[in-house]
Amino acid sequence: MRKRNIFYTLIKLAVTINDQPMELSQPVQIIDGRIMVPLRFLCEALGAEVQWEDSTKTIYINTG
Repeated sequence: MRKRNIFYTLIKLAVTINDQPMELSQPVQIIDGRIMVPLRFLCEALGAEVQWEDSTKTIYINTG
């Protein structure tokens, strides 16, 4: 897997991946002392494909 640099700022929708600006659908937050990053964003930023099956409330992550 190739190296990726991901930079984000809490409570903002802007992130940078390998010097390329991107926008999140939900901001990164701290909840109960833990940093919460949207799962789809993180998986896709790392090169995975994400699918959501609404009928079963299931997330499929394919790393290829």
